[in-house]
Amino acid sequence: MSLKRLLCTMAALTLIVGGVTMATVRALPLEVGALAQIGAASRMEIRLAESAFTPGLREVAVSGSDQRIYLHPTPIATWSDVTVARIANQGGRVVNNGNRVYQDSQWAAVAVTFNSAAAARMQSATAAHLGRPLAILIDGRVVAAPTVKAPIGDSATLTGITPALARQLIDANLDCQTNPAQCNAAVLPVPIHQERPQYTQAAMAAQIEGTVLLETTVLPDGSVGYVDVVKSLDSQLGLDQEAVKALKLWTWKPGTRGGEPSSVMVQIEMKFTLK
Repeated sequence: MSLKRLLCTMAALTLIVGGVTMATVRALPLEVGALAQIGAASRMEIRLAESAFTPGLREVAVSGSDQRIYLHPTPIATWSDVTVARIANQGGRVVNNGNRVYQDSQWAAVAVTFNSAAAARMQSATAAHLGRPLAILIDGRVVAAPTVKAPIGDSATLTGITPALARQLIDANLDCQTNPAQCNAAVLPVPIHQERPQYTQAAMAAQIEGTVLLETTVLPDGSVGYVDVVKSLDSQLGLDQEAVKALKLWTWKPGTRGGEPSSVMVQIEMKFTLK
């Protein structure tokens, strides 16, 4: 082989090896962000919200729908403001378990009565919020966002929740009344295993980089509940989906409320970087 052909062959091999190295590096998600924000939410919260983008407000999805709203940062009522809670009649079978009466149907509603201070806040806030959404959060998750049609005073009905969750809320309210520590802010969960998301071939080819912001509830057993994409990076080529898939494999030391393991909402940033 002539010297010229030998040099050309070596140059070609160098380019091939370099290309393989670049492809290997780009196939790895090189950075997973830490916890972006952790909310130690009350068992139930009611917040004002907006239906259109508003600077400074957090975007969230309403569970079980395509609706997205923008949450005001401060609750106007929480579970500690509720003096009475009961299952509203939804036409299903009523189950009487001692002093706790449950409604057994596909969907349930919980009727609540607020203390005087919370009732005054609700009246003032909702009177100035007509025609805009009011968010109902359970363990940090928005389960409903009805439009305020009239001012709300000392009572309200939480709708769109499952019978199981309704029963948990009734129990939590009774526990809250007998043990106020149960209403306190939660001790935050700590991640034990953090699964790293994987780049898709299509996203690598398109050289997409950036951050996916996810929201989930860490359950009392340390597993991950629902996962919602709060801020999308790429829903077409698979990076959002890969981030969700990875977060579902995380395990945690669970958070606590009142000294007992409890569901706590967290937000996670996952960063995809090509280097």
